[in-house]
Amino acid sequence: MKKTKKIVKKVVKKTTKKIAKKVAKKAVKKTVKKVIKKVVKKSIKKVVKKAVKEAAQKGEPRQRREELIGKIVHYYDHIEVGIIELNKGALEVGDKIHVKGNATDFEQEITSMQINHEQISKAKKGDVIGLKVKEKSREGDLVYKI
Repeated sequence: MKKTKKIVKKVVKKTTKKIAKKVAKKAVKKTVKKVIKKVVKKSIKKVVKKAVKEAAQKGEPRQRREELIGKIVHYYDHIEVGIIELNKGALEVGDKIHVKGNATDFEQEITSMQINHEQISKAKKGDVIGLKVKEKSREGDLVYKI
């Protein structure tokens, strides 16, 4: 009986030590992973801040914002005029636009606009305007204001 108790105690000690080691290893791994994540996040933030700062010092433009204002509903290729339906914004002569589609991608400044063959200087949301475009456009191309 005494021998079996001693053997059981030894086995229990060994198994508890093994289990304790495994648990400790897992805990260490988890904390190491957490620390590494924090360090990586901090270093990435530093690198990004530094890159933005350097770009600003070099005078490189930041990524510009383009606002979706409408789409091309028709294109007259013989006179190179696109008919634009303004769904979400307004346009003025002098504004820059970006026309983008599957096969189309160009930018231009607006020099003149027309509604029903009459020259206008401003167009508001909901208007359908004619605009001389410098490249071929297709129906469904999106128009962004730069």
